[in-house]
Amino acid sequence: MPFGSTEKQRPPRPASALSVLRAQVESQTEVDVDSGLAARRTLFALAGGSPLPRDIDLAMKALGEFERAIVEDQPSDSVERRRTEVLAALDAVIARSSAS
Repeated sequence: MPFGSTEKQRPPRPASALSVLRAQVESQTEVDVDSGLAARRTLFALAGGSPLPRDIDLAMKALGEFERAIVEDQPSDSVERRRTEVLAALDAVIARSSAS
């Protein structure tokens, strides 16, 4: 969209926002507050209210554990195991959001 355009940008589709989040987690080596908040906002936006759907709740918890492993400087195999758990949880959310 050209600068100064009055067209409104459409928000990203849930699956594409999740794909971006997944790519970020895949390459993440440090914890950044802004990125963490953005990740959680993406997941909450998909939840559609309270209580959280089980797959989104699992993704949120896995993301928190992964970030904690990085911050606490846990051994790399622990960090990678937690990264794998986040990616699997995000894949489940992506599959559900693509099916609906």
